[in-house]
Amino acid sequence: VLTDFNKLVDEMLNKTVLTLAFSTVKNFSAKTAPDADGHVVPTGGWTSNDDMYYGQVTVSSIDLSADNGSVATYSVNFNGHGALAKKTA
Repeated sequence: VLTDFNKLVDEMLNKTVLTLAFSTVKNFSAKTAPDADGHVVPTGGWTSNDDMYYGQVTVSSIDLSADNGSVATYSVNFNGHGALAKKTA
């Protein structure tokens, strides 16, 4: 799982084709108050629904925000390569 900003930048510069997978969330209502880092995650982590989407992508852009005194965040845009597929459990 690529979650590191620098690794994602490297993959963008190398035009590496990645497999992206995502799912809807089953336990959204179980989320807790933000932790010390500002993250809102249910105890025990997120649980996915019985569906998943996946496909091949390249990273097309990355935006980083690091305001003074705030938690640094980044957003990533992807370009799809081929069809997006749905897999059910």
